[in-house]
Amino acid sequence: MQKKPKTYKKLITIFLLLVTSSTVLFYLIQWNSRDDNSVEILSPQEKVVVSLFKDKTIPIEGLHGTVIVEIKNYQVHIIQSDCPDKTCIKTGFIASPGTWILCAPNRVLVRIVRKKPGGNQSTLVTY
Repeated sequence: MQKKPKTYKKLITIFLLLVTSSTVLFYLIQWNSRDDNSVEILSPQEKVVVSLFKDKTIPIEGLHGTVIVEIKNYQVHIIQSDCPDKTCIKTGFIASPGTWILCAPNRVLVRIVRKKPGGNQSTLVTY
């Protein structure tokens, strides 16, 4: 009966090591691939694609006024909008591909996209 607890301890230790190493590997892969990320801003008047790695403030004209998008420290958020609820501002920062912010009254969509491997800057894919 004493061998049973030792076996469980070994199994638990191996399991925890596998989980930890796979988590570290996942974050390393994400860290290395983040340079492929871009910010795509869509409005009724224009489409803007900007690198996520250059701090920048971008004014975008929406249906009811101007939406100001800020890229800072590899993150994006809306800092000013002429919409009534300001839900887009309350959303806060986004940083990973597939996340987005929508200012519905102005019809402005801000999302982070990743280039396809081997593709050019105009070939983008969302997750």
